[in-house]
This record gives sequence, C-alpha cells and structure tokens, in this order.
Amino acid sequence: MLTDLRSTRPISCQRNVEVELSRSKSILPLPPAVDSSEEEWARWSLETGAGLERLRSEQRQAHNAALLKVDIALSRKREYDPEDDAALPLSIAVCLPELGGELRRDGGTPGPGFTIDALYRAIEKGGLAAVKKNGKWMVTRAAIRDWLSSKDEAAPRKPSRPQSIPIVAGKTHRERERAMAAVELAKAKLAEARKQRKH
Repeated sequence: MLTDLRSTRPISCQRNVEVELSRSKSILPLPPAVDSSEEEWARWSLETGAGLERLRSEQRQAHNAALLKVDIALSRKREYDPEDDAALPLSIAVCLPELGGELRRDGGTPGPGFTIDALYRAIEKGGLAAVKKNGKWMVTRAAIRDWLSSKDEAAPRKPSRPQSIPIVAGKTHRERERAMAAVELAKAKLAEARKQRKH
C-alpha cells in the first residue's frame, strides 16, 4: 500500500484490481461442471471469448480516454503565457497572441503580419520601447500592446536607443604600405613627365 505525499490518504493498487475482477466475473460466465457435455463446454468457450472481447474493448476505451486526458493536460502545460512585464527576445515576441502568433514552451508560431525585422524597425524608429540585454533586444507584452495601440494614433516617440556614430576602422599595415608605394610611384611618374617637358 502506497501513501500520497501530499495527504495521508492511502492509495490502494489492490482496490483497482478487485474492481476489475468483479467486472470480469459479471461479464465472464462460470465454467460448467467437469462432467458436462462437450456442447456445454463449447458454449462456455464461445461466451468466454465474447466476454473477453467486451473486456478488451472496454479496456481500450478506458485507455484511450485516459490518453486523451493526458494529451489535454500536456497541451495545457505546453502553452506559454509570460507576464506583461517579462522581458522577451524578439524571436519569442513575434509569436505573441497580440501579434497573431501562438506561443508555446516548445516553440512558437509567428503571426502572419509581423516579423522580427518589423519589430526591429519599430525599435529603431522609437515606436516600440525595448531594452538591450546581452546584445539582444528585449521587449515586454505591455510594450507590444502600447506600440500596437499607438500605431493607430501615429504618436511619435523618443527612440529607445541613441543614434550610433559610424566608427571608421583604421588602416592595416599593408594598406599603409600600399598607399605609400602608390604615392612614391606617382611622384616618380610626375618627375619623369616634367623632365620630358623640359627637353
């Protein structure tokens, strides 16, 4: 006998076996006496076979019903419903129901009208409030709702990130050598051209 850890109520495995046995006794006929005729034994065999088929059918139905309950319970657990203030990366935010998508724990389906690029452009324009964490843009459900409602009003917002200044990369050693060689070559050609003009 097992006990449920959450309560002190005993769980009886034997109780389920007894229920099954009582049901099988009501479905299956009792065997005839040992000295009965072959016809009685044949009839008992047919009735027992039919009873066993009924038992198997009932067990299959009960098993399928239990599987359906488990499937429904698992599908509920797979749904992912983050809080309004939870920071979500754009790849997950695109799957929010607010944007027409379906969000689950094992992955989501993006909505038909919005892409990650659309959310990124909205962040760049300042329409969608976002925070950058570990190099990734994060948004909240509340920010998505605000952005969707403000799209209709077309109210401009302050950009969530400052405009970046392009950084010019310095020249490599090889590029500097090539530039100096090109300048020297050009000077040599100019000097030759001047000499030829004088003559």
